[in-house]
Amino acid sequence: MDCASRGGTMQRVGRMQTLQCVIKYADAGRPCRTGADCLADCRTDGHVAVLEGRETTGVCQADSNRFGCYTTIEDGKAQATLCVD
Repeated sequence: MDCASRGGTMQRVGRMQTLQCVIKYADAGRPCRTGADCLADCRTDGHVAVLEGRETTGVCQADSNRFGCYTTIEDGKAQATLCVD
């Protein structure tokens, strides 16, 4: 199955600018407290870093692009901030 038929677009991503199919998730931006609430990760909104272990809520991940810095939320608590390049 090609990228377009899965609802994605080919984009250059990451430090190496490799071509990857990026798919937008239907629940993007929906409030969440854990990854099970989303099609992908529950993350802090935008590029906000929250201290690990702190109680917080997030939003469902926007798309399948795994590059950049983000803080995931599990069971209502911030996990370690990750940066993937």
